[in-house]
Amino acid sequence: MNLNQIFNNLETPLSEKKINFEQVPNLDGVYVGKRFGDFPVVFFKSDIFNFIGIPNEKFSNIKISRGVNNIISILDRQVCGPFFSFELISTNSNLVQSFFTLISDLINFYSLHPDNFKIKGYIEDIENLFVDCVEILDDEVVGLFGELLLIHSSLDRNRILDFWHLPLNARFDFSSGFEKIEVKTTSNLIREHYISLEQIQSGDDMDVLICSIMVKRVHHGGGKSINDLINEISSNLDEIHLKKFDEVIREICKGLDVSYKFRDYKFDLDYSINSIMFFDTNVLPKIDVSSLPEGVSQVKFKETLDEKYKLNLSEFSILPDELFSVVKFD
Repeated sequence: MNLNQIFNNLETPLSEKKINFEQVPNLDGVYVGKRFGDFPVVFFKSDIFNFIGIPNEKFSNIKISRGVNNIISILDRQVCGPFFSFELISTNSNLVQSFFTLISDLINFYSLHPDNFKIKGYIEDIENLFVDCVEILDDEVVGLFGELLLIHSSLDRNRILDFWHLPLNARFDFSSGFEKIEVKTTSNLIREHYISLEQIQSGDDMDVLICSIMVKRVHHGGGKSINDLINEISSNLDEIHLKKFDEVIREICKGLDVSYKFRDYKFDLDYSINSIMFFDTNVLPKIDVSSLPEGVSQVKFKETLDEKYKLNLSEFSILPDELFSVVKFD
């Protein structure tokens, strides 16, 4: 079975709305297609290849869809959906062969074991091929997840809520007198964050820590969503702190399209917890505020947080009953 050869023999459609198809020989219900721009797509007839439980996913370079209702026209006959489809949406021609190799393995395995749950493993392999191409997640969504994770993993969930920000435009996410924490979360593969000069220029009147958290989407099973963290945190709060927690969440959610993201965004909790690092802003490289032209304000810059700048707790004093005393640093 040479899916790539079938694809190469197809003519390129002249319209963005058209797809040219060819059935895979000796295999009913599987079709290789070519979209406008030479993008490959493979369709599986749903009543033959049952992929119930596999979600729709869209990455930067690949799209997986379930329940597609296209009508496939081949010569003098038409085949109606629904279909399950894999579509490569990358212009990188080097990915085409790998794409078809994985799809071929999927077809061979599924043909022999149509009821075997391991089918999901092949789909995960296809996703993992493009793991470094997955779209960067919404900053507000991962930002909220990071703040909730700090609360979730704290030594005292009630107490840390005393220091959580209200109003939402507060300078720092967590604040108690001289002690401040700003949570920075990224779904990138590099620990780099946008930091405001105002936050990092802490001065002698306060101790400011950056809490850096890496996040990674989980697409099949396991993981924790923002909603999961909210529910778990809420179940451990007393009445007073639950009221404040609900208030902050309600205010945050007013500006987020959370109905979709709460339901579908699952994160690898262990990965994020193990990634947590704290950085003392006093030792981080920073812009010299005195070098800024007059009238320039609200400066933000991207900083790569090297592990060599990681907070050394042995050199840091922690006051009882203050913010740092309820934060789990390791």
